Amino acid sequence: MTFSEELGYEPDVQDWIHTLPSGFEVWTAEHCDVNNWKLPQDYGIEGVLFEDQDGKLFNAREAEENLRKCMQMADVPFSDNPTRDGTNTTERIYHYGNVFADPKRGVKLGMDALYLDVDKGDLSGGNGRNGARLKLGIPGYMVYRTKFLTPEAKIRHSMASQPKNDNSEFEEVPTKYDVKAGIITLAGVTGEYETDKIEEECNTYGAHLVLTDLTWVKREVKKELMKDGRYECKDDLLDLNDDFYRSFIKNHGDNDPWIQDIWNKYLDGECYVQYINLGNKQLKNYYKPLIRKQKLANAANLPLHTIWNFDIKKHKAGTSTIQAQRDTAFTKEMHVYEEEHLDVWVKRHPNIDSKLLFPWNHPDAQNVALAQDRVAEKDVAVVRLKNRHYN
Repeated sequence: MTFSEELGYEPDVQDWIHTLPSGFEVWTAEHCDVNNWKLPQDYGIEGVLFEDQDGKLFNAREAEENLRKCMQMADVPFSDNPTRDGTNTTERIYHYGNVFADPKRGVKLGMDALYLDVDKGDLSGGNGRNGARLKLGIPGYMVYRTKFLTPEAKIRHSMASQPKNDNSEFEEVPTKYDVKAGIITLAGVTGEYETDKIEEECNTYGAHLVLTDLTWVKREVKKELMKDGRYECKDDLLDLNDDFYRSFIKNHGDNDPWIQDIWNKYLDGECYVQYINLGNKQLKNYYKPLIRKQKLANAANLPLHTIWNFDIKKHKAGTSTIQAQRDTAFTKEMHVYEEEHLDVWVKRHPNIDSKLLFPWNHPDAQNVALAQDRVAEKDVAVVRLKNRHYN
Protein backbone atom coordinates (compact mmCIF):
# COMPACT_ATOMS: atom_id res chain seq x y z
CA MET A 1 0.00 0.00 0.00
CA THR A 2 1.39 3.39 -1.00
CA PHE A 3 1.54 6.38 1.31
CA SER A 4 -1.37 8.09 -0.47
CA GLU A 5 -3.47 4.92 -0.16
CA GLU A 6 -2.75 4.80 3.56
CA LEU A 7 -3.83 8.42 3.94
CA GLY A 8 -6.86 8.08 1.69
CA TYR A 9 -5.94 11.26 -0.17
CA GLU A 10 -3.05 12.82 -2.05
CA PRO A 11 -0.49 13.93 0.53
CA ASP A 12 0.55 17.54 0.83
CA VAL A 13 3.81 19.00 2.12
CA GLN A 14 2.95 18.52 5.78
CA ASP A 15 2.25 14.82 5.22
CA TRP A 16 5.71 14.21 3.74
CA ILE A 17 7.60 15.85 6.62
CA HIS A 18 9.21 13.27 8.91
CA THR A 19 10.89 13.48 12.30
CA LEU A 20 13.07 10.66 13.63
CA PRO A 21 12.65 9.30 17.20
CA SER A 22 15.80 11.27 18.07
CA GLY A 23 13.88 14.48 17.38
CA PHE A 24 15.82 15.23 14.18
CA GLU A 25 13.54 16.44 11.37
CA VAL A 26 15.15 14.40 8.61
CA TRP A 27 12.64 15.37 5.89
CA THR A 28 11.46 18.95 5.85
CA ALA A 29 9.23 21.19 3.78
CA GLU A 30 12.33 22.28 1.90
CA HIS A 31 12.87 18.68 0.77
CA CYS A 32 9.40 18.75 -0.81
CA ASP A 33 10.19 21.77 -2.97
CA VAL A 34 11.22 20.73 -6.50
CA ASN A 35 13.35 23.87 -6.76
CA ASN A 36 15.71 22.57 -4.06
CA TRP A 37 16.91 19.64 -6.18
CA LYS A 38 19.05 19.37 -9.30
CA LEU A 39 17.33 19.22 -12.65
CA PRO A 40 17.02 15.77 -14.26
CA GLN A 41 19.71 14.75 -16.76
CA ASP A 42 19.79 12.26 -19.59
CA TYR A 43 23.61 11.95 -19.45
CA GLY A 44 23.69 11.90 -23.23
CA ILE A 45 21.72 8.65 -23.38
CA GLU A 46 19.25 8.41 -26.27
CA GLY A 47 15.72 7.33 -25.43
CA VAL A 48 15.43 9.13 -22.05
CA LEU A 49 12.59 11.62 -21.62
CA PHE A 50 10.84 13.24 -18.68
CA GLU A 51 7.08 13.34 -18.17
CA ASP A 52 4.98 15.86 -16.29
CA GLN A 53 1.87 14.82 -14.41
CA ASP A 54 -0.30 15.58 -17.45
CA GLY A 55 1.67 13.09 -19.54
CA LYS A 56 3.56 15.69 -21.59
CA LEU A 57 7.13 14.63 -22.46
CA PHE A 58 10.26 16.77 -22.35
CA ASN A 59 13.89 16.15 -23.15
CA ALA A 60 16.74 17.17 -20.85
CA ARG A 61 17.38 20.36 -22.84
CA GLU A 62 13.93 21.82 -22.19
CA ALA A 63 13.43 24.99 -20.15
CA GLU A 64 13.94 24.58 -16.41
CA GLU A 65 10.27 25.42 -15.79
CA ASN A 66 9.14 22.42 -17.82
CA LEU A 67 11.64 20.04 -16.25
CA ARG A 68 10.58 21.10 -12.74
CA LYS A 69 7.05 20.00 -13.69
CA CYS A 70 8.46 16.47 -14.13
CA MET A 71 9.49 16.30 -10.47
CA GLN A 72 7.36 15.30 -7.52
CA MET A 73 7.35 13.63 -4.13
CA ALA A 74 6.60 9.92 -4.34
CA ASP A 75 6.47 6.81 -2.19
CA VAL A 76 8.35 4.33 -4.36
CA PRO A 77 8.54 0.61 -3.45
CA PHE A 78 12.00 -0.81 -2.94
CA SER A 79 13.51 -2.15 -6.15
CA ASP A 80 16.79 -3.77 -7.05
CA ASN A 81 19.32 -1.94 -9.18
CA PRO A 82 20.73 -4.41 -11.75
CA THR A 83 23.66 -2.09 -12.41
CA ARG A 84 24.92 -2.53 -8.85
CA ASP A 85 26.37 -5.69 -7.33
CA GLY A 86 23.54 -7.07 -5.20
CA THR A 87 25.84 -8.45 -2.51
CA ASN A 88 26.40 -5.01 -0.96
CA THR A 89 22.86 -3.60 -1.18
CA THR A 90 22.08 -4.02 2.52
CA GLU A 91 25.43 -2.53 3.49
CA ARG A 92 24.80 0.53 1.32
CA ILE A 93 21.29 1.00 2.69
CA TYR A 94 22.61 1.01 6.25
CA HIS A 95 25.39 3.40 5.27
CA TYR A 96 22.99 5.81 3.56
CA GLY A 97 20.58 5.53 6.49
CA ASN A 98 23.33 6.52 8.90
CA VAL A 99 24.12 9.54 6.74
CA PHE A 100 20.46 10.59 6.61
CA ALA A 101 19.97 10.17 10.36
CA ASP A 102 23.06 12.21 11.23
CA PRO A 103 21.89 15.77 12.13
CA LYS A 104 25.23 17.08 10.86
CA ARG A 105 24.62 15.58 7.43
CA GLY A 106 21.01 14.54 6.88
CA VAL A 107 19.40 14.42 3.43
CA LYS A 108 21.38 17.08 1.64
CA LEU A 109 19.50 19.51 -0.61
CA GLY A 110 20.77 20.57 -4.01
CA MET A 111 21.48 16.94 -4.95
CA ASP A 112 20.04 14.51 -7.49
CA ALA A 113 16.56 13.13 -6.91
CA LEU A 114 15.64 9.53 -7.83
CA TYR A 115 14.80 8.50 -11.39
CA LEU A 116 11.33 6.91 -11.36
CA ASP A 117 10.39 4.80 -14.38
CA VAL A 118 6.82 5.98 -14.96
CA ASP A 119 5.95 2.90 -17.03
CA LYS A 120 7.33 0.27 -14.65
CA GLY A 121 6.76 2.11 -11.39
CA ASP A 122 10.28 1.35 -10.17
CA LEU A 123 13.60 3.14 -9.94
CA SER A 124 16.37 2.93 -12.51
CA GLY A 125 18.83 3.52 -9.70
CA GLY A 126 19.00 4.99 -6.22
CA ASN A 127 17.93 1.83 -4.41
CA GLY A 128 20.39 2.68 -1.64
CA ARG A 129 18.80 6.06 -0.92
CA ASN A 130 15.28 4.71 -1.34
CA GLY A 131 16.05 1.76 0.91
CA ALA A 132 17.50 4.12 3.52
CA ARG A 133 14.43 6.35 3.57
CA LEU A 134 12.20 3.26 3.91
CA LYS A 135 14.36 2.03 6.79
CA LEU A 136 14.02 5.37 8.56
CA GLY A 137 10.28 5.61 7.90
CA ILE A 138 10.51 8.66 5.63
CA PRO A 139 7.21 8.64 3.68
CA GLY A 140 8.70 9.49 0.29
CA TYR A 141 11.51 10.99 -1.74
CA MET A 142 11.80 13.50 -4.56
CA VAL A 143 11.73 11.78 -7.96
CA TYR A 144 12.14 12.62 -11.62
CA ARG A 145 9.26 11.18 -13.62
CA THR A 146 11.29 9.42 -16.32
CA LYS A 147 10.21 7.64 -19.48
CA PHE A 148 12.68 5.18 -20.98
CA LEU A 149 11.96 4.38 -24.61
CA THR A 150 13.94 1.11 -24.48
CA PRO A 151 15.23 -1.23 -21.77
CA GLU A 152 18.75 -0.48 -23.03
CA ALA A 153 18.24 3.25 -22.45
CA LYS A 154 17.18 2.52 -18.86
CA ILE A 155 20.28 0.44 -18.11
CA ARG A 156 22.65 2.90 -19.77
CA HIS A 157 21.09 5.82 -17.94
CA SER A 158 21.27 4.00 -14.64
CA MET A 159 24.97 3.32 -15.11
CA ALA A 160 25.76 6.82 -16.34
CA SER A 161 23.95 8.44 -13.39
CA GLN A 162 26.06 6.71 -10.76
CA PRO A 163 28.57 8.88 -8.84
CA LYS A 164 32.07 8.61 -10.28
CA ASN A 165 34.27 10.15 -7.60
CA ASP A 166 34.90 9.71 -3.89
CA ASN A 167 33.60 13.21 -3.16
CA SER A 168 30.04 12.03 -3.72
CA GLU A 169 27.64 12.56 -0.86
CA PHE A 170 27.81 8.94 0.25
CA GLU A 171 31.36 8.14 -0.86
CA GLU A 172 29.93 5.07 -2.59
CA VAL A 173 31.16 5.07 -6.19
CA PRO A 174 30.45 1.95 -8.24
CA THR A 175 32.93 -0.79 -7.43
CA LYS A 176 34.47 -3.09 -10.00
CA TYR A 177 31.76 -5.59 -9.06
CA ASP A 178 29.07 -2.97 -9.76
CA VAL A 179 30.52 -2.14 -13.18
CA LYS A 180 30.70 -5.85 -14.02
CA ALA A 181 27.03 -6.32 -13.01
CA GLY A 182 25.96 -3.35 -15.13
CA ILE A 183 27.80 -4.43 -18.28
CA ILE A 184 26.40 -7.96 -18.01
CA THR A 185 22.89 -6.56 -17.54
CA LEU A 186 23.42 -4.40 -20.62
CA ALA A 187 24.31 -7.47 -22.66
CA GLY A 188 21.19 -9.12 -21.26
CA VAL A 189 18.79 -6.45 -22.53
CA THR A 190 20.37 -6.40 -25.98
CA GLY A 191 20.63 -10.20 -26.15
CA GLU A 192 24.03 -10.14 -27.82
CA TYR A 193 27.53 -8.73 -27.48
CA GLU A 194 30.81 -8.14 -29.26
CA THR A 195 34.10 -8.45 -27.41
CA ASP A 196 35.51 -5.16 -28.69
CA LYS A 197 32.33 -3.30 -27.80
CA ILE A 198 32.31 -4.90 -24.35
CA GLU A 199 35.77 -3.45 -23.78
CA GLU A 200 34.52 -0.03 -24.91
CA GLU A 201 31.56 -0.25 -22.51
CA CYS A 202 33.91 -1.15 -19.68
CA ASN A 203 36.10 1.83 -20.52
CA THR A 204 33.07 4.12 -20.52
CA TYR A 205 31.32 2.99 -17.35
CA GLY A 206 34.47 1.96 -15.48
CA ALA A 207 36.52 5.06 -16.30
CA HIS A 208 36.74 5.92 -12.58
CA LEU A 209 38.37 2.57 -11.72
CA VAL A 210 42.10 2.05 -11.36
CA LEU A 211 43.66 0.19 -14.28
CA THR A 212 43.99 -3.14 -12.47
CA ASP A 213 40.30 -3.10 -11.53
CA LEU A 214 39.24 -2.06 -15.03
CA THR A 215 41.29 -4.89 -16.52
CA TRP A 216 39.64 -7.29 -14.06
CA VAL A 217 36.18 -6.10 -15.12
CA LYS A 218 36.91 -6.65 -18.82
CA ARG A 219 38.18 -10.15 -18.17
CA GLU A 220 35.41 -11.18 -15.79
CA VAL A 221 32.60 -9.78 -17.94
CA LYS A 222 33.82 -11.72 -20.98
CA LYS A 223 34.24 -14.88 -18.88
CA GLU A 224 30.74 -14.57 -17.45
CA LEU A 225 29.11 -13.95 -20.84
CA MET A 226 30.95 -16.86 -22.44
CA LYS A 227 30.11 -19.14 -19.52
CA ASP A 228 26.45 -18.10 -19.45
CA GLY A 229 25.89 -18.89 -23.12
CA ARG A 230 22.47 -17.20 -23.25
CA TYR A 231 23.64 -14.18 -25.21
CA GLU A 232 24.99 -14.51 -28.73
CA CYS A 233 28.56 -13.39 -29.29
CA LYS A 234 28.63 -11.48 -32.58
CA ASP A 235 32.41 -11.62 -32.97
CA ASP A 236 33.60 -13.08 -36.27
CA LEU A 237 36.70 -14.41 -34.49
CA LEU A 238 36.92 -15.65 -30.91
CA ASP A 239 39.99 -15.65 -28.69
CA LEU A 240 39.36 -18.87 -26.79
CA ASN A 241 42.16 -18.44 -24.28
CA ASP A 242 42.50 -19.99 -20.83
CA ASP A 243 39.51 -18.04 -19.52
CA PHE A 244 37.06 -19.02 -22.23
CA TYR A 245 37.82 -22.32 -23.94
CA ARG A 246 36.13 -24.60 -21.40
CA SER A 247 32.91 -22.57 -21.48
CA PHE A 248 33.01 -22.55 -25.28
CA ILE A 249 33.40 -26.31 -25.41
CA LYS A 250 30.56 -26.78 -22.94
CA ASN A 251 28.20 -24.51 -24.87
CA HIS A 252 29.07 -25.72 -28.40
CA GLY A 253 30.16 -29.34 -28.06
CA ASP A 254 26.88 -31.24 -27.78
CA ASN A 255 26.93 -32.42 -31.39
CA ASP A 256 30.67 -32.43 -31.98
CA PRO A 257 32.16 -35.95 -32.31
CA TRP A 258 35.61 -34.93 -31.02
CA ILE A 259 34.09 -33.41 -27.90
CA GLN A 260 31.99 -36.51 -27.30
CA ASP A 261 34.68 -39.08 -28.12
CA ILE A 262 37.82 -37.38 -26.81
CA TRP A 263 37.15 -34.38 -24.57
CA ASN A 264 34.45 -35.93 -22.42
CA LYS A 265 36.54 -39.08 -21.95
CA TYR A 266 39.47 -36.86 -20.95
CA LEU A 267 37.28 -35.22 -18.30
CA ASP A 268 36.50 -38.71 -17.03
CA GLY A 269 40.21 -39.61 -16.92
CA GLU A 270 40.01 -42.10 -19.78
CA CYS A 271 42.45 -40.44 -22.20
CA TYR A 272 45.00 -37.64 -22.42
CA VAL A 273 44.46 -34.16 -23.86
CA GLN A 274 46.66 -31.05 -23.76
CA TYR A 275 45.23 -27.58 -24.36
CA ILE A 276 47.68 -25.19 -26.04
CA ASN A 277 46.94 -21.46 -26.15
CA LEU A 278 48.99 -19.45 -28.62
CA GLY A 279 46.59 -16.50 -28.37
CA ASN A 280 48.58 -14.76 -25.66
CA LYS A 281 51.23 -17.35 -24.86
CA GLN A 282 54.00 -19.29 -26.59
CA LEU A 283 54.48 -23.03 -26.91
CA LYS A 284 57.38 -22.86 -24.46
CA ASN A 285 54.81 -22.03 -21.76
CA TYR A 286 53.54 -25.59 -22.23
CA TYR A 287 56.84 -27.48 -22.11
CA LYS A 288 56.29 -28.79 -18.58
CA PRO A 289 52.69 -29.91 -19.06
CA LEU A 290 53.61 -31.49 -22.39
CA ILE A 291 56.47 -33.45 -20.80
CA ARG A 292 54.18 -34.59 -17.98
CA LYS A 293 51.44 -35.70 -20.39
CA GLN A 294 54.01 -37.37 -22.68
CA LYS A 295 55.23 -39.51 -19.81
CA LEU A 296 51.72 -40.61 -18.87
CA ALA A 297 50.59 -41.29 -22.43
CA ASN A 298 53.73 -43.20 -23.40
CA ALA A 299 53.57 -45.31 -20.25
CA ALA A 300 50.01 -46.33 -21.17
CA ASN A 301 50.82 -46.64 -24.89
CA LEU A 302 48.07 -44.12 -25.62
CA PRO A 303 47.97 -41.06 -27.87
CA LEU A 304 48.10 -37.52 -26.53
CA HIS A 305 45.44 -35.44 -28.24
CA THR A 306 45.98 -31.68 -28.50
CA ILE A 307 43.51 -28.81 -28.77
CA TRP A 308 44.77 -25.39 -29.86
CA ASN A 309 43.79 -21.72 -29.65
CA PHE A 310 45.50 -19.30 -32.04
CA ASP A 311 46.26 -15.58 -32.07
CA ILE A 312 43.36 -13.58 -33.54
CA LYS A 313 45.33 -10.32 -33.18
CA LYS A 314 47.77 -11.57 -35.81
CA HIS A 315 44.80 -12.44 -38.02
CA LYS A 316 43.25 -8.97 -37.62
CA ALA A 317 46.60 -7.27 -38.21
CA GLY A 318 47.06 -9.24 -41.43
CA THR A 319 50.37 -10.79 -40.34
CA SER A 320 49.13 -14.38 -40.08
CA THR A 321 45.62 -15.71 -40.57
CA ILE A 322 44.09 -18.23 -38.21
CA GLN A 323 44.35 -20.84 -40.93
CA ALA A 324 48.02 -20.04 -41.57
CA GLN A 325 48.75 -20.48 -37.87
CA ARG A 326 46.90 -23.80 -37.88
CA ASP A 327 48.91 -24.98 -40.89
CA THR A 328 52.19 -24.36 -39.07
CA ALA A 329 51.15 -25.67 -35.65
CA PHE A 330 53.06 -28.91 -36.17
CA THR A 331 55.41 -28.06 -39.03
CA LYS A 332 56.80 -25.06 -37.13
CA GLU A 333 55.71 -24.77 -33.49
CA MET A 334 55.72 -28.43 -32.46
CA HIS A 335 58.63 -29.21 -34.78
CA VAL A 336 60.87 -26.85 -32.76
CA TYR A 337 59.79 -28.49 -29.51
CA GLU A 338 60.49 -31.96 -30.87
CA GLU A 339 63.90 -31.08 -32.26
CA GLU A 340 65.01 -29.43 -29.04
CA HIS A 341 64.12 -32.48 -26.97
CA LEU A 342 65.47 -35.03 -29.41
CA ASP A 343 68.80 -33.22 -29.66
CA VAL A 344 69.22 -33.41 -25.88
CA TRP A 345 67.77 -36.78 -24.92
CA VAL A 346 67.72 -39.12 -27.90
CA LYS A 347 70.44 -40.64 -30.03
CA ARG A 348 69.14 -40.65 -33.55
CA HIS A 349 69.45 -43.64 -35.83
CA PRO A 350 69.12 -43.76 -39.61
CA ASN A 351 65.77 -44.91 -40.96
CA ILE A 352 64.12 -44.61 -37.53
CA ASP A 353 61.57 -41.87 -37.02
CA SER A 354 62.42 -40.63 -33.56
CA LYS A 355 59.41 -38.32 -33.55
CA LEU A 356 57.17 -41.29 -32.95
CA LEU A 357 58.32 -40.94 -29.34
CA PHE A 358 55.93 -38.04 -29.04
CA PRO A 359 52.37 -39.24 -28.33
CA TRP A 360 50.69 -36.50 -30.42
CA ASN A 361 52.30 -38.27 -33.39
CA HIS A 362 50.57 -41.53 -32.44
CA PRO A 363 48.45 -42.72 -35.40
CA ASP A 364 45.34 -42.55 -33.20
CA ALA A 365 46.00 -39.03 -31.95
CA GLN A 366 43.29 -36.56 -32.95
CA ASN A 367 44.73 -33.04 -32.87
CA VAL A 368 42.25 -30.20 -33.27
CA ALA A 369 41.91 -26.44 -33.22
CA LEU A 370 39.07 -24.65 -31.51
CA ALA A 371 36.53 -23.28 -34.00
CA GLN A 372 37.51 -19.64 -33.60
CA ASP A 373 36.09 -18.53 -36.96
CA ARG A 374 32.42 -18.14 -36.06
CA VAL A 375 31.43 -17.33 -39.64
CA ALA A 376 32.95 -20.30 -41.45
CA GLU A 377 32.82 -22.66 -38.45
CA LYS A 378 29.62 -21.60 -36.72
CA ASP A 379 28.13 -25.09 -36.30
CA VAL A 380 31.18 -26.88 -34.90
CA ALA A 381 33.30 -26.69 -31.76
CA VAL A 382 36.63 -27.88 -33.18
CA VAL A 383 38.29 -28.50 -36.55
CA ARG A 384 40.89 -31.15 -37.25
CA LEU A 385 44.55 -30.18 -37.54
CA LYS A 386 46.79 -31.99 -40.00
CA ASN A 387 49.89 -33.24 -38.21
CA ARG A 388 52.27 -33.78 -41.12
CA HIS A 389 52.11 -37.46 -42.20
CA TYR A 390 51.35 -38.79 -38.71
CA ASN A 391 47.63 -38.23 -38.30
